[in-house]
Amino acid sequence: MFARPSITTALIPFVGYNKASDLAKEMRENKLNIFEANEKLNIIDSKRIKELLKTDNLLKNGFSLKEIL
Repeated sequence: MFARPSITTALIPFVGYNKASDLAKEMRENKLNIFEANEKLNIIDSKRIKELLKTDNLLKNGFSLKEIL
């Protein structure tokens, strides 16, 4: 879950476009999920990212189930 780099768009309001892009790049290049990439780059607190990426919160922000899963 959360292995698609497009999920980083959910973090743009919180970390900015450039850092979200860095996360997506790290995910693609090293075949990491968002949590692993974030751990490596240390962009956002791990507890905060888990909260932001909860399914309910993503749906509230306009993501579809197809995009999440």
